[in-house]
Amino acid sequence: MTEDWQPSLAATKVQPPVPPRHLVQRSRLDDALDSAVAAQVPLVLVSAPAGSGKSTLLSGWLATRPEAVAWLQVEEPDSDPARFWSYLVRAVGRALPDLLVLDLMLPEVNGEDASVVPALVNRLSELPQRLLLVVDDYHLVDDDRVHRGVERLVDLCPSQVTLVLATRVDPPFRIGRLRVRGRVAEV
Repeated sequence: MTEDWQPSLAATKVQPPVPPRHLVQRSRLDDALDSAVAAQVPLVLVSAPAGSGKSTLLSGWLATRPEAVAWLQVEEPDSDPARFWSYLVRAVGRALPDLLVLDLMLPEVNGEDASVVPALVNRLSELPQRLLLVVDDYHLVDDDRVHRGVERLVDLCPSQVTLVLATRVDPPFRIGRLRVRGRVAEV
């Protein structure tokens, strides 16, 4: 994957952080996350104020999970749809190199969710195993096109994939609809 990594994209943004050596176990929260994965909800929303330990919670929890983990650490420039979807596809490609997702980011796609999301969902539906797809600091995304695409990804999400969004504020999705349909777990 390194040979086709775009120079403007940082490889460390798609690596899960290493949990701290002295991690305070929050078993109630770990249990809530475990339950969401067991229930195969497509979206787990981890929403809390700055400094609450969302990233630490997730890195510690993921270290105990057997599933493949794709991680994306969002920064403000990642609100650009082409950049966001490039990173997300590369995060999946890093977690599952045999899935061949990197060819999804063709130049003519230009990050448009109408092209990328169905193609990504089709590849993810081929997975023989579970995948936990984590997007950390999702609150930094402020482009409606990215939000629309991520919400579409949740709608189309295959049962073997769980999308975990760590954020300071709830995303502008139709959360009520997801709640009623049992398609979101909230921590």
